[in-house]
Formats: sequence, structure tokens, C-alpha cells
Amino acid sequence: MNINKILISQSDTIFNAMKKMNMTGHICLLVIDKSKKLKGIISDGDIRRNLLKENNLKKKVYTIFNKKYFFLKKKQKLTDKMKNFIIRNKHMIIPVVNQKNIPISYISHKIEFKNKHKEFEKNQILIMAGGVGTRMKPFTEILPKPLVPLKGKPMILNIMDNFKKYNFNNFTITLNKKEKILDIFINQFKNNYTFDFFKETKPLGTAGCLKKMNFKNDFFLTNCDTYININLQNLLKFHKSSKSLITMVASIKSLNLSFGECVLDKNGKLKKILEKPKKNFLTNTGLYIIRPDIKRYLPRKNNFGMDEVISSVLKYKKKIGVFPIPNNDWKDTGNWMNYLNTLKK
Repeated sequence: MNINKILISQSDTIFNAMKKMNMTGHICLLVIDKSKKLKGIISDGDIRRNLLKENNLKKKVYTIFNKKYFFLKKKQKLTDKMKNFIIRNKHMIIPVVNQKNIPISYISHKIEFKNKHKEFEKNQILIMAGGVGTRMKPFTEILPKPLVPLKGKPMILNIMDNFKKYNFNNFTITLNKKEKILDIFINQFKNNYTFDFFKETKPLGTAGCLKKMNFKNDFFLTNCDTYININLQNLLKFHKSSKSLITMVASIKSLNLSFGECVLDKNGKLKKILEKPKKNFLTNTGLYIIRPDIKRYLPRKNNFGMDEVISSVLKYKKKIGVFPIPNNDWKDTGNWMNYLNTLKK
């Protein structure tokens, strides 16, 4: 147990807090001051709720962390109230401090209630690999888009390895009737992953297969050209706690306009000009978590995409959650420009 891995200065940015959470796999960090004394706890949920309001990754940790929290002094034992807290909130931790209120260790659900028999999660991962790869031609005239290389191996294996890293290994790969090469390639890895195929006999769009499949648990849906470098367990916890029908992973992007922006008042008159403003916005990455009851809200036709699913869900006024991530955590190989930019990072 290295306590330094989960410490963050109260003057640090929430961007660095998110980065540290992704690196350590923890969903919360201990906030300390200059003297290394414990000031509070900041969780993944605290950060993302704030990002959805302000979309500001440079904001300081001290503006949003929790000042009310459980903690233990050295040699003090857990109370029943603390144990119940850990059981209810498996992702949270209880810090242990010395006489100077400096964190020296922590208690987590994993430490307190050790599980010797690790099993993979039951959640299914649906990888949409049935596209024709028009934007990646001429490469895709030879090999399917999921086999575009990234980090020295095909994109689809990067995606599967990342899910497996976070204890998910129940894959379904959608294929169109022409994707025989991908079928043959993936079958070489039967010993490494648990997977099956959904083979389309006719085009169903990027999400039409949802009508044909049955899901028992909340499931992941990902494009085959998007690699998201985040803690996927944290994403699942966020989805469940938000009670959303769909949770969409969205990347925070910034755009520097090269022109002055005209700001008008309610009467349409010029109020002011913002010279070359910087705009922050959220963009869809192509990774989702979806509840099994999504079938009730799908479009009536058989051929449709995720954009139409989202529009249909919104018409039913069902909740769609947004899980914001820094742009650096998203690798996109869907077109040549994005692919070449990804290779440079």
C-alpha cells in the first residue's frame, strides 16, 4: 500500500486529480495541504459533476473536495458505522492519520473484505465492428477497420485488452457478412478472451443489432475505432449511481477561434466582441453503457444508428448521463486525420 499514490494537493487541478485516479484505479483521492495534513476527500463523482456544470479542468481541487468524511487515527479500529459505509460504497476509502493528522494508510473494501476468488464481471461488451470503413480507405480495402494498428497491435485488441484490464471479458463482436478476415483473425485469440460474434445478414446500421440481442445486465457498447484510456470500473459505478438509461462518455475539447465573436443582446444589437475566444465543449467518443431495458425505447425501423437511439430515448424523456473525460484519454482512429494525430501523441 503506497499512500502517496492517492494523495493530491488541495492547490492542484482537477485535471491532475482525474489523471491520478486513472493511473491508480482509485475512484477517490485524499486531499492534503502544504504540510501534508489531511483536509478532505475528492471523488470521481465530485469532479465529473463539477465538469458538467463548468467544463473547467484547470479548477483547483480545494474548490470542490469534501470536508466531511470518515477517518481513523493510528491503531483505532473501524466502527460498525464505518464498515457499513465501506460495504455500501465499495469504491470509497477511509484514511488513517497519525497524531499530526498526516495520512499514513487507508482502509478500502478490497483491504477489509478480501475476495480470494476473482471472477470477471458479467457485463457484456458489444464491439461494433460491422462498418465498411469508408473514411479509412484505401487501408480498409485491404483490411477491416478494427485491424488498424495502434500501439503495435490491431485497434480491436487494444480495446479488448483495456476492458480485460478492468475485469471485463464478455465480448460480442458485430460483423457484416463481408467481414470474413476479421472473423478469422479474432478466432486466433479464443484462449485469451471470451467472445462470440453477431453476424448481420443485412445492414442494420451502427445500432440496429440492439433489437436482435438480449442483455441481462447493463452492457457496454463501443465503436471499434475508439480507445478510451479510463478506469472502466469507475465508469460503470458512475452509470449505476446516476440511474441513467444510457451513459455516454464525452471528451472535453477546446477550440480557439481565429475570429472575433459577436455577442448580441436580447434585442439583436451588438453587446461586445470577444477577440479570438476559447470555446470548451463536450464531444461524443462512441463509448456507452446501456441498461437492458433499452429495447423499449428503440426506433421502430430495423436499420438505425446510435444517434437515432439517443434521439428516441430523449423523446421518451428518459435519462442520458454524460461521463466527461480529458481529450488526452481518447484515441480515435475513425478517419485518417484523427488516426495520424493519435499516432503523434
